[in-house]
Amino acid sequence: MNLKMQSILLAFQRSLLGEIYPEVRGICFLYSESQEMIIRYYLDREPTSKDYESIEVLADNILSDLEPGIVSSISLECNYSDAPINQLEQLTKFVYIRREYQEV
Repeated sequence: MNLKMQSILLAFQRSLLGEIYPEVRGICFLYSESQEMIIRYYLDREPTSKDYESIEVLADNILSDLEPGIVSSISLECNYSDAPINQLEQLTKFVYIRREYQEV
């Protein structure tokens, strides 16, 4: 793992403190060579303005934690999905996954 990715993952770890709430099923991100980032929330219901506020706070905290120039732009997505976690697109990596039990 390169130094940029380590820095990004540590920024996520610190920035997620206090930003996880029960409706969040998973949080993943995509980081491209052009230094663009996508952060995606997977929710167990349709997104609300509070979800977009939370993901904006997360993005701001991540940017303030990283050295300048590591991320050139961030796109934010809040998606509702009831698909099993293992079927959700994880982009580059999941940074949070809620534990969910499958009924047999």
